[in-house]
Amino acid sequence: MASTETDLAVRETPVNEAGRELISTGYALLVACRCGKLKAVQDLLVRGADINVQDPRGKSALVYAAMSGHTEVVSLLVEHGANLEVTSADGWTPLVFAVSHGYTNVVDILLKAGANIDFQLSNGCTVLHIACDYGYLAITELLLKKGARVDTPNKKKWRPLMIAAQHGHTNVMNILLKAGANVDSQDSFPTGPPRLLSRLVKTTSPLSNYLSRAVQVSTCQTMRAGPL
Repeated sequence: MASTETDLAVRETPVNEAGRELISTGYALLVACRCGKLKAVQDLLVRGADINVQDPRGKSALVYAAMSGHTEVVSLLVEHGANLEVTSADGWTPLVFAVSHGYTNVVDILLKAGANIDFQLSNGCTVLHIACDYGYLAITELLLKKGARVDTPNKKKWRPLMIAAQHGHTNVMNILLKAGANVDSQDSFPTGPPRLLSRLVKTTSPLSNYLSRAVQVSTCQTMRAGPL
């Protein structure tokens, strides 16, 4: 007999025809992962639920667990061989969801399991771009420690350092610079160093002094596009 949590997961699924079909192919597993019901997930896997089942938006069980920050469920799914690189309809992997939602522990689990740290979205952004966009200091440090490429440009030629600068995330910028981010690259600062420095010169961080010395103004060029 199924556990109470498993029964609850099944009862929470849609009751229309499409919903009943999804239940039969493992939709209950998606619900259990979204809700962080570890025992229910265990029971469903024992009963043969497809660990890589996806909903109509392409979100898998691992995606739901990762985007909800359920570390134990993520670990269980990884141990049972869940696809680390499965993509949603928007082209996002579980790692992308974990980074965008700011779950450092989940990011760590996925990276240790072998998730592609340099995976690029359709716009060319990596998870490092995303971490810098949100100003996630701990995740940025973790990604760099695990070997993320610090200067990968997206399709609009924006690099992680410029993404962090655009939002004033000076602590993140410091980490990127220590990791070797190139401040002299034309693509690093499409808006031009003077505009960037004008935003940072008011800070008490030594970052503004560093950039004042490091940036070669002769490499300035006009802005080509927005960050993301």
